[in-house]
Amino acid sequence: MLILLTLVAPPALEAQRLPACDANVKCPATMICTGQRCLSVDQLYGARFDVLHHTISIAVIPVRALDDRPETRRAAKTLGQVLEHDFGSAPEYRLIPTSRFPFGWREDSTHPATFPKERWRLTEALGAIGGSVRSLAQGRIEVHLYLVPIGLMTVKRAPAIKVFVSSRPRTVRGLAHLFANEVTGAFTGRRGAFGTRIAFSRQVRMGVKEIFVTEYLSKRTEQITHDDSLALLPSWSRDGRLAFTSYRRGNPDLYLDSRTLSARARLNIGASFAPDGRRLALSLSKDGNAELYLLDARNGAILRRLTHRRSVDISPSFSPDGRYLAFVSDRSGTPQVYAMDLRLPDRPARVSKSGSYNTSPNWSSDGSMIVYCGQTAGATRFDLFVYHVRSGHTRRITFSGKNERPWFSPDSRWIVFARKSKTSQRLYLIRPDGSGLRELPVGLGIDTMPAWSF
Repeated sequence: MLILLTLVAPPALEAQRLPACDANVKCPATMICTGQRCLSVDQLYGARFDVLHHTISIAVIPVRALDDRPETRRAAKTLGQVLEHDFGSAPEYRLIPTSRFPFGWREDSTHPATFPKERWRLTEALGAIGGSVRSLAQGRIEVHLYLVPIGLMTVKRAPAIKVFVSSRPRTVRGLAHLFANEVTGAFTGRRGAFGTRIAFSRQVRMGVKEIFVTEYLSKRTEQITHDDSLALLPSWSRDGRLAFTSYRRGNPDLYLDSRTLSARARLNIGASFAPDGRRLALSLSKDGNAELYLLDARNGAILRRLTHRRSVDISPSFSPDGRYLAFVSDRSGTPQVYAMDLRLPDRPARVSKSGSYNTSPNWSSDGSMIVYCGQTAGATRFDLFVYHVRSGHTRRITFSGKNERPWFSPDSRWIVFARKSKTSQRLYLIRPDGSGLRELPVGLGIDTMPAWSF
């Protein structure tokens, strides 16, 4: 597989004093309309695009089948559909409709070196994605996907993939997601989250909750457990293993995929995998009150006890470098969020500085933030708060509903959480700055405790 990833793309800009527009003709001659703002050549060249304040306009050209074999046509159709869905559904992008494509676009070259960029500039797209597929022997196909920069955007090397893979739909879908993530990385400096999964607990009937999984931006869900009991608190390892707590045998035991990992007496809850995947943090109450432990993720053996207090210590979350652990403790009298250095676990620092009840911390994949839910003084509901590790500043990002169990996306751009209203309990997405609130399209169940895969 050849993957070329380097792209000099649009800059990190804040939405400040830039002329508004909805077409290039409304911008000065030296500027281009993108993200509803007029940007100059200097602004477009040499930096990264700030997706918190601008959308990326992009054209997805249908992937071409270079022969008439059924597997070629199926693969080309699947690639095109997945790419169009990814870029059309993601709030970071604005998909250019085919009605805006230049006349005769179906005859344009499929190779990036000869792609007629001049004809495509009036579409207002910052880039065009295209590709081709042809069949090989033994059920394999050759796939070529590419990004062509358009307009005033200058590139050194745009991402491209030329690879020989199986024509199975799952492989083809995964390749499309992979390329969409590389395109996002080229624009923003950080790979996207296309193709990642969100696990959650859904009430299927009174007193019964099961673990379900959905693909990010997909409406499809898959039921993972069939315990006919309570299955709660899912958590992912970096290699895609799924841990959760279930009462299938009467006790809240920890399971890893389909096997029991920890079935100690009383609580086995709140698993968080270390980045190396070999260890996980867990809250156990086998000796009385809930304490934090490090377990071997292969066999569930206890490696180390982390807390030794009369307080309740729960909800661990590893930092991305594996050195620190955020967790919840009521050692101060009320539940609060703390962070411990695993080399000095008996000297944790308090993260939540206010509020009578703070819980469910989750560390962002870039290490810069911890999100948690908490009650402000006098409040009866929970809101979400984002703690910035470097500055120590905390920002409240929700102001309505009952908001629970936040979890960062693997690119740290989004937070998934459960929100309870008077009539429903749904999963939502929100940006770390509090913008972009939207419901996750996973159906009409009573959904709680989301966890985003890496």
